[in-house]
Amino acid sequence: MSVKNKKEHSELSPSSSSRWCSCPGSMIYIDLPEQVKDYTAEGTKAHDLAAYCLNEGVYAEHLMGFTDSNGKVQQADDKTMVSNVNEYLSVCYSLSEDNFVKMIEQSIDLSKVYGIPEQFGRADFITYDPEEKLLTVIDYKNGYTKVSAKENKQGISYALGAVDSVKSFGEVEKIKIVIVQPAIKSCDVWECTRSIADRVYLKAFRRAACRAWDILADYKIHKKEPDERNFTPSEENCRFCKGKGVCKALAKANLESISDDLAELIEVNPEKTPEVIEQAVENVTGLSNEQLSTIYSNIGLISNWINAVQGIVLQKLIAGESIPGYKAVLGSAGNRKWSDANEVEKIMKSLRLKKDEMYSFKIISPAKAEKLLKSNPRKWARLDEQITRGEPKPVIVPEADKRPAYVDKIDEEIDELCEQKGEQAEEFEVCPDDFEIDETNLL
Repeated sequence: MSVKNKKEHSELSPSSSSRWCSCPGSMIYIDLPEQVKDYTAEGTKAHDLAAYCLNEGVYAEHLMGFTDSNGKVQQADDKTMVSNVNEYLSVCYSLSEDNFVKMIEQSIDLSKVYGIPEQFGRADFITYDPEEKLLTVIDYKNGYTKVSAKENKQGISYALGAVDSVKSFGEVEKIKIVIVQPAIKSCDVWECTRSIADRVYLKAFRRAACRAWDILADYKIHKKEPDERNFTPSEENCRFCKGKGVCKALAKANLESISDDLAELIEVNPEKTPEVIEQAVENVTGLSNEQLSTIYSNIGLISNWINAVQGIVLQKLIAGESIPGYKAVLGSAGNRKWSDANEVEKIMKSLRLKKDEMYSFKIISPAKAEKLLKSNPRKWARLDEQITRGEPKPVIVPEADKRPAYVDKIDEEIDELCEQKGEQAEEFEVCPDDFEIDETNLL
């Protein structure tokens, strides 16, 4: 059974379930316009390509083109995208090879899962193995931010919702969540029993969904904004939230993380904010290591907020709204490029341009050379000797990172030298009585 059903997500979207479970106040922002980024369009195209291939039972490199979710014919000409989609397809095919039930881009009814009517979401790929009584949810992620399969709320939502869809083929005793992220070479897997999913996650979903739904209803019907305790700003919660540019809780959290005075200042005397920020910048060198740690842990969140503020200001200006002191203008045009390379080539030849004038050549990169010669280690060894790399630069990572801590060697050498000098000074003790001063020589 292969099913395809194209519907959009509902208010309680499973893809944002991690956010509305922990930050239910964010529900008031779900109707704000989406800020479409290049990576959003790229991710949509990759998902459409993957769905087309799964329905046709092929890999992406065999396609000249494909039909996307809007019925338009697209070119499968992005080699990186094709390679990434193929990795995802390989996982899907291998985990569903002998399974009759395969659901591709299936709209899953989540009303029973969340306890709220008319809630649903679209799963990338679900397959069911009746012999193992195993339901597997495979989710394709096109981005570079690591997504864990362990207790993944989106995956568990789809798994619990899909149980009814496969009950005519058998019982579900186990569920498996697979997150495929080819961009970072990750395929994360997590498994749990159906009984645990029902006993723990189903109850948790219904409590969180009820709370989020009440907040949304109060806001839409009574225009009542949720209080602060219903907002939980964090880098994960705010990354894809539509409201991060206008969220007061996020703004306050960011300002407080930089300076204790800023949160109050932004409400009482906002025109003095630049002065306080400038002072906060000057005070950075005097912060304790504990203070630096607290501020640094919020840098990603602050950066997301700043980008969101820039986006919402531009959005409002383009819509004709007035933002005091600013306006939107058209920036520089994009880089020049040929509209038809083949036609340009013909014209250049007719103009009697020489080949070295028409074309620019450069040697291939080490990565491409290794790919060409990887089947012949002896040949590759000759080129490998010619590779040079710059010294790695220090980067900041969480303390749990497996790599050893780096300390500047120069500082270590200076400390070692100082220790050696100290030892030598201790060995040579000066006694004033050892010196006789001839006062006549002082004249």
